[in-house]
Amino acid sequence: MRKLFRPDAPVWLKKKRTGKDEIWGFKELKKLEKSLLKMTQGHCSYCDTYLPQTNNIQFDSFKPEENAPRPDNKWDNLYICCALCSTAKANQFDQKLLRPDAEDYDFDRYFECNWNTGEILPKTKASSEDRKKAQITIDIFKLNGFGRPDERIKILDQFQNAYYGSNKPLNYLNYPYSFYLERGLKRSFQLFEDIRVTGIKIQNIKCFENIELSFNHHLKSTLVIGSNARGKTTILQLIAIALCNIRNIPFNYCWQEVVKKGTEKGEFEVSLLHQDKTVTLKYEISLDDEIICVEGKEYFASLGDKIVLAYGASRQSKSESAKPYKEIEPIATLFGENAYIKHIQQSSTFAYLIKHFDAVKKLINEIFKASDIHHPTSLVAFDTD
Repeated sequence: MRKLFRPDAPVWLKKKRTGKDEIWGFKELKKLEKSLLKMTQGHCSYCDTYLPQTNNIQFDSFKPEENAPRPDNKWDNLYICCALCSTAKANQFDQKLLRPDAEDYDFDRYFECNWNTGEILPKTKASSEDRKKAQITIDIFKLNGFGRPDERIKILDQFQNAYYGSNKPLNYLNYPYSFYLERGLKRSFQLFEDIRVTGIKIQNIKCFENIELSFNHHLKSTLVIGSNARGKTTILQLIAIALCNIRNIPFNYCWQEVVKKGTEKGEFEVSLLHQDKTVTLKYEISLDDEIICVEGKEYFASLGDKIVLAYGASRQSKSESAKPYKEIEPIATLFGENAYIKHIQQSSTFAYLIKHFDAVKKLINEIFKASDIHHPTSLVAFDTD
């Protein structure tokens, strides 16, 4: 429920007689609709869906007048909303129900968004009284009903895809739940700032018998250098597995017999700094290549959704990528063959890159911009030959 700023009542409304039996003409209702939509920037006063995309715009008397069949014409009591919010609220009223245009109302005082579920919840750190007001508001308007949590996540995904796939500025106000989109996008980018990998320990995995690496978490970039077959890709693989909580790698990827011969299991530990707290994720790998998280499971919910952008692969000569597998799609290039990238015109990757180059360029340049590279670096074009 976004904060609304109510202007003075329209002149024509001030002149209209009060009373529950007052008749509203069609033109008056359209003028009222226009005034209220301007106040909400076209969105439902309560759930924030985009009203021009709906077929049923409703007026709501916040504090219902008894037996009033039409909106009363007390400007401060009038809101515009979607049919779902109107149905949910009906004639309900509670003194603790939050008004979106109240002088002291602020979303972040009362609510928080859980972007793992799409739900709007009472703010964890709010006072007990404020949490009670938030819960009453959520319940009366059914802000987590009617499939709305899933819809919020869906709309955020659509907006992010449109954002990265467009060269033109997007007007997020034209999207349903735009108020929550702002928060969802800020959260997505904030995760990159909040999570820092501070180190990794590896025992009996691939070429590593026992190694511990520490990274300077005060820097945004870490460069790992080594000759071929010295474990650079393995380090990236293990960090990605830890961050994404991967349980197994499909057989058609490069992940077989990873535990060193003569040992019973492999172990690795990734250390993170998350919101100024130290997080340790410990894993074991069996002789069957099964990956088991033995410490840190409880932190995955707080870490939220993660994206791992990395490239590393074996040096075999196959020109086809392994078939995608939904659980490791975000990090599949770490485990697949890399010849199809070296010989890009031999695979569908070439066609994909041609089609989506603007989106790829925007994403890569955002990474360059956020890095510690001292000299300005940017991706401008690529040579198809």
